[in-house]
Amino acid sequence: MQAKDRIEGNLEQMVAFRLVDPEDVRSVGERIAASSHLPDAAGEADLLVEAVKEDLEVKRALYRELDAVSPSRALLASNTSSLGYR
Repeated sequence: MQAKDRIEGNLEQMVAFRLVDPEDVRSVGERIAASSHLPDAAGEADLLVEAVKEDLEVKRALYRELDAVSPSRALLASNTSSLGYR
């Protein structure tokens, strides 16, 4: 998955700059799971961060889907930068 590859690349850069211990990077990598199937991705998650386009209806639709498939303990967060929420 492209997102996981990017995260791993960022972590490797942090190791190169000695901001993170290599052992910590391995630990983080083991805890990150990626899936293109929403129930698989969200089914056991503790934290879900959406990063879809800045369209309120798209975000609302995703939140409805996440609400249906994620555990009740999960925190849902938005990565929006230009939309206001009420």
